[in-house]
Amino acid sequence: MIELEINQSTGSRLPTSFFESWIKKVSKVVGLRGNFKVSVAIIGEAEMKKINYQSRGKKKATNVLSFAEIDLKNTKFVQVDNGYLGEVLICYPIAVKQAKVASMPIKAEVARLFVHGLLHLLGYDHIKDKQAAVMEAIEDKVFSD
Repeated sequence: MIELEINQSTGSRLPTSFFESWIKKVSKVVGLRGNFKVSVAIIGEAEMKKINYQSRGKKKATNVLSFAEIDLKNTKFVQVDNGYLGEVLICYPIAVKQAKVASMPIKAEVARLFVHGLLHLLGYDHIKDKQAAVMEAIEDKVFSD
């Protein structure tokens, strides 16, 4: 069972089922089993800029941030038992801009950002080239299914 908390302070409202469907796709691709909780917040640029500065020292808004409950630098989740994975924050105005540039629907861009953030919660990263290749391959598989 997936427990999902959504805080959407800006943009078009997306139903819980939208995020649940992407969690299920990611779970299938990475082999994640069990019951877990995830939070997602859809926020504006000013709030994202503030959080990005507080958490990463960057003085600008970014498209997505993830805050994992457990530090998983060298581990990936496979089995979760009623665990809180963490929170994914998506900056809606930046998602809108990126969707326009890529000529894609905003829902598709929000899905892309959510999947990316969720993979970070599960311990995946893209700092090194090898890590990036693994994470990108998972994202490609999630969106091709």
